[in-house]
Amino acid sequence: MVWGKEMDQLFQSTSLGPLTLKNRIVRSATNEHLSEPDGQVTRAWADALIELAAHEVGLVISGHFCVDASQRADEGQPVLDEKTDREILRCAADGVHQYGSKVGTRQRCSGKTSGGLFTFGTGPTG
Repeated sequence: MVWGKEMDQLFQSTSLGPLTLKNRIVRSATNEHLSEPDGQVTRAWADALIELAAHEVGLVISGHFCVDASQRADEGQPVLDEKTDREILRCAADGVHQYGSKVGTRQRCSGKTSGGLFTFGTGPTG
């Protein structure tokens, strides 16, 4: 495969705001469906993020965390609240960082207080 110079930039360090990333490979927020039925994060969730970093993803953005357990989109959506196991969060962060990658979360409310529906191409409605 022949790569142009533009593709070489994919593997170069870059800055994103205050973050310095080891490369430009980003895993966008995706619901891993690896939480407990009550929404608490699991070691499997942390391991999934760590595995992405081990395979050279420079910025790992975890699936969308709900900030209100009563407003989850589905049973697989994790909750970030006072019950969240901070040790598992730390394990995920430390594991991702050991590969020189960065990690973050997408946080949102999926329920009736989410601000309406979004239909592609039309903007927020409802």
